[in-house]
Amino acid sequence: MKAAFRQSMAWLHTWCGLLVGWVLFFMFLTGTAGYFDVEIDRWMQPERPLLVAEVPIADAIAVALRKLESKAPEAERWFISLPVTRDNLDMRIFWREQPAPDGRRGKNGKMSLDAATGEPVVYRDTGGGQLLYRMH
Repeated sequence: MKAAFRQSMAWLHTWCGLLVGWVLFFMFLTGTAGYFDVEIDRWMQPERPLLVAEVPIADAIAVALRKLESKAPEAERWFISLPVTRDNLDMRIFWREQPAPDGRRGKNGKMSLDAATGEPVVYRDTGGGQLLYRMH
């Protein structure tokens, strides 16, 4: 009985070990690739311009303020995110419109800008490295 039970459970041990092994392999593979999430995103969006030269912060803020004044002059709040880290290579502006008369919160708006020219930049929508990062 002891040998027969052990022999009959060998397939269960084999398949559970294979399943757990493949799940761990998938987790380690996506975790390793997810470390390079920003670089993979950049690779999957070839239309994104390369960072040629740094724009002085004062000039970038002036460009963002001009765009916000033209896009949302009556906004309740403005936010400017400068391109300062490896995962934030574009300047982004956000705004919240005034609350509605019935008390509902105003709509939000956002836009990515070229820090040098102030022109809006649009990239293709990809899962890219962020998908691998979340999968891990």
